[in-house]
This record gives sequence, structure tokens and C-alpha cells, in this order.
Amino acid sequence: MVPTIQSCARRARRLNRLNGKVEGVLAAMRDGAVLHRLHQSDSVTWVLSTGAAVPTDTARVIVQLAEIVPLDGGLTNRFEFSQTFRYIEN
Repeated sequence: MVPTIQSCARRARRLNRLNGKVEGVLAAMRDGAVLHRLHQSDSVTWVLSTGAAVPTDTARVIVQLAEIVPLDGGLTNRFEFSQTFRYIEN
């Protein structure tokens, strides 16, 4: 499938929105907020320690950044996904 101009523009708008959300969360984390992964009965939600909700697609990008470190990864099982993430300066 060859991408059309419209599909490329749609993708660019989606990525711009995602990048804006990532920058907003990073700014909060630079100011000391912590990102938490919360398990509920049928879903997983992400929230900052400030109380702001973080969309899953945004959180997936955030946790892959070099400046973001897990705080509790591997405490019970080294293969278990961490629940808390903090920003550190390189």
C-alpha cells in the first residue's frame, strides 16, 4: 500500500499531538512529578503524582526515554513491569 498525501498528513497530525502530550508529561516530571502505573480490575491506567491522567500511548513513549527510570522494577520478580517511574537528569 502506497501512502497518500492525506494519510501522511493524518499520521503527522497524530504524531504531533502525541509529541505534545509527551512534552507536557515530561515537563511535569522535570518539576518532580512521578508517573504511576495503576492496575484496575480490567485495565491499566497511568497517572502522574499530581493527579493528572496520562494516556497509555503517551506513557508507552515516556517509559522508553533514557531520562526516565523505573523505581521499583524487579523488587518481586525481575521480569515484572515496574509501577513507578521518575525523571532523572543525565
